[in-house]
Formats: sequence, structure tokens, C-alpha cells
Amino acid sequence: MSRANQIETIRNTFESVKNDRLQRLYPNATDSPQAQPWGGWPAEDLETFVNETMSLLERALEGELLQDAPHNLLQALTQNLTQFQRHLQGVPDRGIQNQHHNALAQLQAIQQQLRAFGYYTLIKLQPTLPDTVKSVEDQLRRLSEANKDVQALRGQVESLVAPALASSLSKAFDDRRATVARAKLAWGVLSVIGVVLFAWQAIELTDLLAGFLANSQATGANAATVTAAIVVRSLAVLPSGFAVSFVISQYLRERKYEEFYANKSAVATSLPSYSELVTNTDVKDQITTSATAVVFEKPQAIERRLFQRSEPDPPSDATSAADLLAYVRDILKAAQGT
Repeated sequence: MSRANQIETIRNTFESVKNDRLQRLYPNATDSPQAQPWGGWPAEDLETFVNETMSLLERALEGELLQDAPHNLLQALTQNLTQFQRHLQGVPDRGIQNQHHNALAQLQAIQQQLRAFGYYTLIKLQPTLPDTVKSVEDQLRRLSEANKDVQALRGQVESLVAPALASSLSKAFDDRRATVARAKLAWGVLSVIGVVLFAWQAIELTDLLAGFLANSQATGANAATVTAAIVVRSLAVLPSGFAVSFVISQYLRERKYEEFYANKSAVATSLPSYSELVTNTDVKDQITTSATAVVFEKPQAIERRLFQRSEPDPPSDATSAADLLAYVRDILKAAQGT
């Protein structure tokens, strides 16, 4: 029998039994007080089972879901429906005892076959499956578009992170440089005042000593007394000289620190530009490591390093930046050569 004939036989058999007093399969106690429960199922569960199985068959036929069904499934459905029809005809309207058991067994076999071949799930999902598929496709499309937006935002954030960090670091060094500049200004003012006071004391001492020598010559004082007096007067000026020397050294120290922090600020600002010149990850890491070493090196360490150099002429305060630029230039040449 061809597939079309099998489906048509199933359809005709189903049409003949679907309205054939199916309530006989779940008899009530009033019409059939002697009815024996099938499988221990109450009448309410039997009614649900019968209606569900008939609904599955009806939806499978209306939706033409059996067009691609395997031959053995069509054959089994044909046989079981035929047997179901025959057993259903033997069930009386009243006084039912166990005549409905065979018909229910055939109906159970039909539902088990639909479940075994996956048609139970397919039939249950058929009304909502197209909408579900469409909803899933819409969600996937939205996720794809959202992912593109996220990737674009990620690229923008990554491109902004390095300049933002460099700007923040540069601002921190600028703030520190401004603090050092205020201290340098204070020490500069004290230096000027100290030099003026020391010069005034030196002039006063010179006048005092000149007067003392003239007076000594006039009174005829001996040389030892004159010498001792000159030494004592000169020692009185030494504390002022030491104070002026200290103030000037502090001013020069703060000035040097100001240049150090200005240099670090410039290096931190230009750090992202250095790494963007190359695409090689190793070279970029070398540039970043070198620049970071320059940026985070303490001023005291720079002073010690500069003091320990053996060159006759000490390098200027911009040596660290010059070393970094030379190092970057060498790395770029090596990267281009490869």
C-alpha cells in the first residue's frame, strides 16, 4: 500500500470513530455499575486520555504531519486504528463490565507509537513552533547586533583607556611639580633675603674690622690681640654664611625636582603615542616597560644615578627622556628591519 493510501485509510478510520460515542470508554457508575477499571484508572483520567489521543491524531492529520512519517509507523497506526474501531463497536452503551479494555489498549498503543517516533512532541509544539522559531531568530539577530555594538564600544573604551591613564598620571606629576615649584619659590625668596643679610653683615664686619684696626694702631695694641679680635668677629658671621649656603642648596634641590617632575609629566603624556607607533606586541611591551621605568623612578634614585656617572660633564635633567627616546628609536629601527 502506498503512503498516500495508508494516510487516507488512517484518515477515514479516524473520521468514523472520533464521534462514535467515545464516552463508552470511560463509563460512569450510573450507567455501568459493574464496570471494571482499566489499569486502575478512574473515569476522569480515562476521559482525559481518550480525548488527548484523539486530539493528537486529529492534529496530525490536519497538519499533514504524517506525510513524512516512516512506513512502519503508518502501518502500525493503520492496524491499531482498525483494531480500535473493531473493539469499539463491541462496547455496549450500558452495563459495561470490561468490554472497553481492548479498545483502550489499542488507543494506548497508538499514543505510545506517536511518542516513540517523536510525533507526540511535534504535535504538541506545532501551534507554537513557528512563533518560537521566529522569536529565537529575532533574539539571535538582536544579540548579534548587540554584540557588534559591544565590540565597537569595547574598541572605543580601549582606545580611550590609555590616553586617560596617561592624562591622569601626567596630571599627578603636574600637581607634584606645582607643589615643588611653590617650595622652590619659598626657598628662592629665603635665598635672596639670606644673601642680602649676609652681604649686609659682611659689610658691617668689614667696617667694624677697619675701625678696630685703626683704633688698634692708634692705641698701640699688640699683634696677638688684634688677630684674636679679627678671628672672633669673623666667626660671628659664619652661622649666617652656613644658613645662606643651606637655603641656596635647598632652592637648587627643589628646582631640580621641579624639572624631574616636569620631565615625568611629559613622558607620561606621550607614552600612548610611543606604543601606537608599532604593532608588534613584544616591541610595544618593551617601549611601555622602558617608559614606565622612567616615569616611576624616584628623583632621589635619578640623583644617585647621575652622581655615579663617570662622564666629566654631568647630564642634564632631561637625560631620562633623552635616553627613552633613543631607546624607542633603536627599537623602532629593529622592528622595521625585521
